Amino acid sequence: MTSPEMLFQKILSYKEPDDYGEKAPSSDAADDALSFLSNKPIDIPLPFPECGSAGDIGLYWDYGHQDVFAEVSFEGDGTYAYFTVHGVPGDIVEKYGVDGIDVTEPWPSKMLEILRIKKD
Repeated sequence: MTSPEMLFQKILSYKEPDDYGEKAPSSDAADDALSFLSNKPIDIPLPFPECGSAGDIGLYWDYGHQDVFAEVSFEGDGTYAYFTVHGVPGDIVEKYGVDGIDVTEPWPSKMLEILRIKKD
């Protein structure tokens, strides 16, 4: 994403069914993703959005050159789940994941630790 506005518009667009008939995320899932993003630390890059086929919304970061991946998912219940990993299969340096975190809470320190790995 090139700007926060473009990211927010993309998330809001997920409220509409796509051309393939997949279930559109609930307005609550979109609102939860936007609430989560409102707490984004300034030094963390914008994520890429994705729409799940089960009506969920996801955000992800992929620093392939640093072997870092993080994903956050929202189902519209006011909480989110996240998974972060540094390393590659067979050589995982660290990984963390938690679900049921309130979208209004500050981002978990373990997630931020991995997202703050120096990017080239």
